[in-house]
Amino acid sequence: MPTTRTFTLAELATLGVPPDRPEDVEWSDTVLADTHVAVLKYTQQRQAVFLADDGRTYRVTYEAPLETGDYEVGGGLPDNYGWTGDTVTATRVVSWPTVTRQWQTYEPVLHDGTDRNVFQELTEVYEDGGARTLQARQLAAELLTRHAAGLAQQQRAELNSQGYGEDCVCGGCSACLAREFIDLIDPAVDPETGERPRSEPGAPFRPEDAAQVHYTDNRARRMAQAYWRLLTGGTRAEWLALGKDNPEAVIREGRDWLRAAVAAGLLPLIDTTTGAAITTVSLDLDPRHHA
Repeated sequence: MPTTRTFTLAELATLGVPPDRPEDVEWSDTVLADTHVAVLKYTQQRQAVFLADDGRTYRVTYEAPLETGDYEVGGGLPDNYGWTGDTVTATRVVSWPTVTRQWQTYEPVLHDGTDRNVFQELTEVYEDGGARTLQARQLAAELLTRHAAGLAQQQRAELNSQGYGEDCVCGGCSACLAREFIDLIDPAVDPETGERPRSEPGAPFRPEDAAQVHYTDNRARRMAQAYWRLLTGGTRAEWLALGKDNPEAVIREGRDWLRAAVAAGLLPLIDTTTGAAITTVSLDLDPRHHA
């Protein structure tokens, strides 16, 4: 397939190529773009992209007067836009999106500063990808957990390859200390049970977080509604008809359950004005780890 086409000067003039001014492109049906290329001695070199009668787009290079305002330059206007002869060879082009690098003014992000950490950076990456804040934090935490577990497994394998097995009972050598640190990150599997031990001796308890649960937190009403519907078999409309001040709606109990869930680390404490989680919850959903 040919990549060039020869046009006569008359054909180009019929198509409006080149335009009288670059601004004319905005109102032209045939000239699609007109850009500056270079400054010559007395003229400037430009390129025009246009739509031809065959439905294809082409580009030609031509010369135009320099834009010098009130200043005068020698040489006068270019003859026939710098073209020689009665024809011009145009190159076929297509529109193609490209990525360019630009230097822009630095604007600090929300968490930028000396206290910025990898978790915050990953959270913002997921938020930029369209995830809501709570989901972004969960995804970031899961990724970091998998990464930490992978590093711990590599280090554990390295200790084993060097002859520092798990049968060392001295409790004080550098290998034992390293293994204890690794187990804090990624608890080793018990060879007898095939299970990982708890990372904490008991379930978390956060009464200070529970005290901050706001009465407008809608999760309390959702808990109350769910409990009432499970208990009575009623519908959401029937529960709403009870009214928020009706003791049978168990809204007061719902708030108590929500505070208990936050204190136990099962639900995060949230900012009710933004819906963003203030605290995080354990990613381990095994109920045995919350006994």
